[in-house]
Formats: sequence, structure tokens, C-alpha cells
Amino acid sequence: MNDKLLQLLIRSFDAKLSQEEQDLLHQALTSSPELLREKKRIINMRKRLLNSGEHKFKPFFSARVMQKIKPSQSPEEEFANSLTWAFRMFATAGAVAIILLFSINSKLGKETSLNSIFNIPTITLENTWQLDNLLEEKP
Repeated sequence: MNDKLLQLLIRSFDAKLSQEEQDLLHQALTSSPELLREKKRIINMRKRLLNSGEHKFKPFFSARVMQKIKPSQSPEEEFANSLTWAFRMFATAGAVAIILLFSINSKLGKETSLNSIFNIPTITLENTWQLDNLLEEKP
């Protein structure tokens, strides 16, 4: 069976052929039982596909397929990905801890201000003078 004739046969199902192509295909079908069998096989397959109905895939099907056919990563890329994952976990845990500490400080503090939330001591004039004296001293 000729590839050109097979392509012509396949195209005949979906596109309109010119008169020359139709004659060539008809002549090839009458002279080649193999091409005729192929035509019947294609017709049967198209009928089964039409009768099969619509199938739905599970969510994220395309993402899972792409992940499986994605070329395997080099060891360096795998290491970088694991570091990224670990950083995200530690960053999330740290953010939760900071929020918890701020909320505890705000509950235990006598005032509800930013200074009490961040546990910043109030600065008095005496503290400022002491700081100034520390800066002026030379070792």
C-alpha cells in the first residue's frame, strides 16, 4: 500500500477531494484489497468513536500527564527544588510563630499600641542622656 494513497484515503473522510484525486482513490480501492480493508477499518473506528459518547477526565488530568512526561530533572535541580520546599515550610512556620508572639504580646501588654505589640520599651529623657554619655566615652 502506498503512503500517498493512504494519506489520500484518510483525507477523503474529512475533506473534499478534487476529481483527479477521487478517480485515483477509486481506482486504487478497486485494485488493492489491502487499501479497501484499511478503508473499512477506518470507517468502523470512526463509528465506534461516534458511539462511544463523551468521556470526562478527573480534575488536573493534563497537569498530571505533563508531570509524568516531563524529562527527569538533574540532581542539582532536584536539590534546588527540595531546598525551595524546605524554605517555604520554615518560612510558613516562622510567620505563624511571629503572629502568635505578637498576639500574645498584645494581650499581655497594658496598652494596645504598636510599642506594646513589638515589646519596645518607652524611651525617657534619662535613658536618652545615658545613651548620649555612652557614645561620648572613648575606650
